[in-house]
Amino acid sequence: HRANRWPEAQQHFHAALADAKYAAARFNYGTALAERGEVKPAERYLREAIQLDPALVDAYLNLSNLLLTSNRAAQAVAPLETVLRLR
Repeated sequence: HRANRWPEAQQHFHAALADAKYAAARFNYGTALAERGEVKPAERYLREAIQLDPALVDAYLNLSNLLLTSNRAAQAVAPLETVLRLR
């Protein structure tokens, strides 16, 4: 079961996060945290991914979804607007 492998997955994420400029690792970890309902750290890693790679459209989409599902709809608009500008 996937949930049973979370500790192992976290080890791999942390190894990838050791590279301070690896946006994809932050995006993947933020997405995984969001799926687990860990909103604050998920938001942090998604925002870091965006900061490192401002063209990473999926990070904006996932951030917007995270904000929407956290009852922060007003804040979810800006990432979506960025997606529209990038596409």
